[in-house]
Amino acid sequence: MGSQIGARKRVARQLGIRLEEYIAELSAGRRWCSGCRRFQLAGEFSSATVQLCRDAKRVEGLTRYALNREALIAQRREHERQQFLADPEAFRQYKRETQRRRRAADPTLCARESQRWRQANLDVARARNRDAMRRARTRDPEKCRESVRRWSKSEKGRAWHRAAWPAAYQRNRERYFIAATLRRARKLNAPGAHTAADRRRLFEAQDGLCFYCGTDLALAGRDLDHKTPLVRGGSNDPENLCWACPRCNGQKHTRTAEEYLWLLGKAASP
Repeated sequence: MGSQIGARKRVARQLGIRLEEYIAELSAGRRWCSGCRRFQLAGEFSSATVQLCRDAKRVEGLTRYALNREALIAQRREHERQQFLADPEAFRQYKRETQRRRRAADPTLCARESQRWRQANLDVARARNRDAMRRARTRDPEKCRESVRRWSKSEKGRAWHRAAWPAAYQRNRERYFIAATLRRARKLNAPGAHTAADRRRLFEAQDGLCFYCGTDLALAGRDLDHKTPLVRGGSNDPENLCWACPRCNGQKHTRTAEEYLWLLGKAASP
């Protein structure tokens, strides 16, 4: 009898009611339903009704969450902040263990949640990635470059480049042109460098005309030419650059500007 009273005391304490109230409910032939969290008549009580109550309670909880999502999220974050301030290491261990259990139960769950969050917060995710890459480059530039090279050579990286290259090229054509020129200059050990602003100033100084024949570059197209070619020791500085139409740039080839202008009859013999 004592053990039965003790068990009932424990149950009443878990339910948050007095022992007398719990005994009165049992005497009236009612049992506690863990699904709807209330007493029901024993004749109406079964595992099926418990499941129905749990489903209804779940729908009610999801509805309440949807209506008060921001407030509940703020409340949870505040609770987690208080836990972290109380014991940072214990809180980190708790989060690691929680993530480990979730991955064990569903290995793809975290990846799906991360992808769903990224799609909903694309700008924030990109900003975080840029900050992370900037910090990584500051800590170890060579390691970061090696990581990018390794990823670019992987099948996933190549597929990404094939899909993203056309749009990225159209958005950043000038940057790609400059990068290609600088890369070629480095291979030839040519001194000097220039920027996009230098290229724009040079185009404005030439009034949008070819340096050699005076053709309107807006109609004929334009190429950035080195007056003294890099293969003949020319520099990559703005002073050695000019805008030319594709025809003149192709005909000039490895000649210097003076040699090509003489060929056109516009200058004395070099």
